[in-house]
Formats: sequence, structure tokens, C-alpha cells
Amino acid sequence: VKGDVEMNKKLPKTWKELKLLDCLETDSVPTKIKLQTKQYLIEGKYPIIDQGEKYIAGYCNDEDKIYPYSNEVIIFGDHTKRFKYVNFQFCVGADGTKILVPKKELLYSKYFYYYLLTLKLEDEGYSRYYRFLQRRTVIIPPLSTQKHIVAILEKAEKIKEKRQITNEDTNKIIQSVFYEMFGDQAKIRARKVELNKLVEEFRYGTSVKSSNSGDPVLRIPNIIGDKINLIGLKYVLLGDKERSKILLKKGDILFVRTNGNPNYVGRSAVFNLTGEYVYASYLIKASTKKDLINPIYLVNFLRLPSERKQILRKCRTSAGQFNINTEGLGTLLIYVPKIELQNQFAEIVQKIESLKEKQNRSTNDINQLFDALMQKAFNGELIT
Repeated sequence: VKGDVEMNKKLPKTWKELKLLDCLETDSVPTKIKLQTKQYLIEGKYPIIDQGEKYIAGYCNDEDKIYPYSNEVIIFGDHTKRFKYVNFQFCVGADGTKILVPKKELLYSKYFYYYLLTLKLEDEGYSRYYRFLQRRTVIIPPLSTQKHIVAILEKAEKIKEKRQITNEDTNKIIQSVFYEMFGDQAKIRARKVELNKLVEEFRYGTSVKSSNSGDPVLRIPNIIGDKINLIGLKYVLLGDKERSKILLKKGDILFVRTNGNPNYVGRSAVFNLTGEYVYASYLIKASTKKDLINPIYLVNFLRLPSERKQILRKCRTSAGQFNINTEGLGTLLIYVPKIELQNQFAEIVQKIESLKEKQNRSTNDINQLFDALMQKAFNGELIT
């Protein structure tokens, strides 16, 4: 399989294309230095890099566990397909972490990393993907050209990073406004009410398997933070009776009640999408009594660290699953300030969300421009 860069014209004469495996000094990791997740420390001397979402997964203090071959490598997640560029001493985390050390006479490591980001690997669910990566080829300009390309891409990447920082700062504003208006749990001047007295109903969703048609169904992966994300959206075919019971209305709250990962339990989001959607069995729909509780206030209250602890205390575990049933959910104690104040907070949140939508469109534009720049860089149109 050839490289995934779209070739708009022939490569410059000084460029070449080689099999990926022919470009590597090594891709092996000594078994004795691999660290299992249970060995990760929260703090320590040496960072642990693995195939997970976080760039640094944990820390280690054992010098014998330091990766020995090079301090400038590319990490590839055999299960996750993630690439990470590393240029410092580190330890290797858990199964599924491949380490690619390019031959210095052929490849500048950061160039190799950027090139790998352009590859579109097959999608086979939870599988091992290094076998697919091995079949790829690498486009190799002279080393001086590689460094020039990297210098340009690094400048473009800094723009992406600045936009990401701005987005993260905007996300923090809502939490800051919440604390400013309501104080923390110890200071809040509000009555405590059990959640089951603030909602019209708790209701489980469908357990029908997804299909290629029908209604779009919201599942656990669609609840990210306090937002609904439509990436990987699936569909279900339902009868009219079941469909009418779980058809979402604006202002409904989706609550994740069970998952193998405790960080997912308790995730919630207010449904505010245009169009008709249903939800899956492991979510709980909670329609609030809007004269008592504003759904936007409630979701943000449930996100407080103190409330996350309250939710997890009520969880039960079985077969590796964390679960909070409707009885446990209903007995959660909620601080309920005056509804006028809740509504005022909700209006502020909606204005901030509108700003975030504009930022997201800008972020998408920046990402598309960066991808286009990489395509030009690797097919010889940016620098010859």
C-alpha cells in the first residue's frame, strides 16, 4: 500500500519513496521495561508515554525502565492509531505501544511524525493496526528540505495550539460563572432537594441494535463533557410505541448511568439539538420540573467535583461495570437556589455556547488549512 498523501504531480528528482519498515532503525521495545497501568504514578521523575489519549499517561521513578534506544521517537498506538512525537527521556506504558525510531541518515524525526499524521489507516474496531502501518511507504526529501518543511509546519501547528488554548479558556468561563453566582457547596445558600423530586421522570432508552436506517440514537460516546457530540452517530429502527416513549425533547437531560469506566458514569448533557433523536438503554432521560430546576443549572451542578464523588459513592460494581440505578440517582442531593437565579445563569451559558460555536468553526477552518498545508508539503508543492 502506498503512502496516503495525495500526489498532485511527480515528486521532485531529489525525493524518493521507501517502504516504512526500510526507514526504521528499530520498532521494538524490550519487554522488561514495559509498565502496566497499575504501575503508573501520579507524580514522578520520568514521564510514561503509552497509546492512550493523554500525551503523558503517568510517571515512574525507576531508571531501569527508561526507554534505551533514543530520546527522539514516534509513539504509535497499536489499538488506538494515535501518533505522539517524543524528544525527551521517557518510560513505555503497557501493551499496544509501538515505538518507531527512524534512520537518522534518511529521516528527520519530526518530519517523519508529521508525515505519519497524514496516513489514513483502515478501521477495524478494537484491533491491532501496526500491521497496516507496516505496509505504508514514506516520501523522503533531502534532510535539509525535511527540516525546512518541519519549520513551516511547526509555525502552523502553533496557531492550532493557540486556538486550542483559547477554546479551553472559554470552557473554563462557565465553571467560573457558576462559582461566582452560587459559590461552592459549603457556601451556597439554597435548600437541598433529592433529585427525584426535581424531575418528572427517569426513563431508560432503547436496547435495540443499531441499523443503517431509522432514528439517530444518542449513546455513551455521544456524551462528551456536558455536550452532545454527533461523531460516530448510529441509527435504530423502532416501533411507534417505543419510539414515542424515548423521543427526546429540548431541555431533556441525558445521564450516563453505567459503564466500565467510572469517569463516564454521571456524564450528563442537556438535549438542545434540532431534529428528532432517541437514546440508548444505558442513558437515563430526566425531564426536569422547570419551575423548580433549570436543566442547564442541574447539569453544571452535577459536574462539580463534590457531586462527582456523590455519584460514585452511590455506584455499584459488578463484572467490571460501574452502575448507578434510578433509585440511587433519585436520592442524589441537589442544592436548589431560586429559579430566577438559575435561569439567569442559563442565559449566560447560552451566550457562551454561542461564542464556542463560532470558535469551533474557526478551529475547523484552521485544522483544514493545516491539513492542506501538510498535503502540499509532502507532495513537493511547498518546497522543492
